[in-house]
Amino acid sequence: HVLPFSLTHWIREHLLWLAIALGVLGIALVVFLYLNKKRAPAPIVTATPQPLHERILSALRTLEAEQVWQQGNHKVYHSRLTDLLRAYLEERYRVAALERTTDELLRELRVSPLSNDQRGQLENMLRLADLVKFAKARPSPQENEQMMIGAMRFVQDTAPLANAQEHA
Repeated sequence: HVLPFSLTHWIREHLLWLAIALGVLGIALVVFLYLNKKRAPAPIVTATPQPLHERILSALRTLEAEQVWQQGNHKVYHSRLTDLLRAYLEERYRVAALERTTDELLRELRVSPLSNDQRGQLENMLRLADLVKFAKARPSPQENEQMMIGAMRFVQDTAPLANAQEHA
């Protein structure tokens, strides 16, 4: 003769095993949550990239602060300054400015959005730098200072308007 099943009787008979099973499950859950919390990747903080004109202006200020031409390194000063300008032109106007001669670059920029004044200003700076770099011309202190002022003004005047307004 079979006795009817009683849940309460079964629980009382197996209470110790049930408590152990629930305890193990609880510990496993706590360990799982702890390990999952530790493994969660830290939120990636991406700094918004600095706008092109700000990067170039910062590099120009750094060059100016190094006082390269004041130490007699005119060629190095003009090379670095025009390299920064050419890098700016390359990224801003999508022209291969670093691989081109001054004449080739100026010819290509004729169809750019640069105004005649801006192209003229750029041409004057690039030509003076070419004289210093290749013809061993020695510019006056005023010419060296004007190169920096002109380069900064050129970058500021040709910066994209959206970026200039956001960061003004």
